[in-house]
Amino acid sequence: MDARRTAVSITYNKKKVTRALSPYIESVSYKDAASGKSDELSIELNNQDLRFSNNWKPVKGSTISSKITLKEWKKENVNEAFNTGKMVVDDLSASYPPSTFTIKAVSAPVKSEFKSTKRKKTYKNSTIQAIGKKIAKRAGIKLYYDAKKIKIKKIEQSDQTDADFLFSICEEYGLGMKVYNGKIILYDEEKYEKKATIATIYRTEKNAGCGKTSKDIGGVKEWEWNTTMQGTYT
Repeated sequence: MDARRTAVSITYNKKKVTRALSPYIESVSYKDAASGKSDELSIELNNQDLRFSNNWKPVKGSTISSKITLKEWKKENVNEAFNTGKMVVDDLSASYPPSTFTIKAVSAPVKSEFKSTKRKKTYKNSTIQAIGKKIAKRAGIKLYYDAKKIKIKKIEQSDQTDADFLFSICEEYGLGMKVYNGKIILYDEEKYEKKATIATIYRTEKNAGCGKTSKDIGGVKEWEWNTTMQGTYT
């Protein structure tokens, strides 16, 4: 069996740029947030000739998406692909040495008002789904709702952004919230936690037991763990 490996394809402003970027890609990382935070994509590029600081420099606010393909992770000749969805470039950075350029993108709605504009608004005799639809419409995207109908007699959005307000409602009623591929997704966290395991990743290759079940995807060659007090308060 060949070694497990990963391939990445990238689309920038609806144009496929994988072939052009491939010689310069140093690393690609993707963070799939469960609830309350945006998904994050980071692409580190070799910038030795400074092309990404000049003619090839990306523009903040541009759209970017990627497809990550896991090759032969479960078993020989079996590949699995994951689409990170449409994301928005929000952070660009360059460093030296070595000369690198990093593109960071988040799964935020197209309209920045979703996270930046504070509103004062009262909702009466509504539901979480209906409120979510109104907020999604203001953000210029769609709502995907997967939970039971929850009625709300009256609730006030008081100097809160749409993102903060909707997430506070979800927290209060046990719902999860994330933005993925041009949609605001609201879902029943308890219901999703009871779903069957999709795959198992083992802490070490030695104990991987790769191939025992269809849900085995083996172990990892390298990992790290971190804990921090940053952002913690009493």
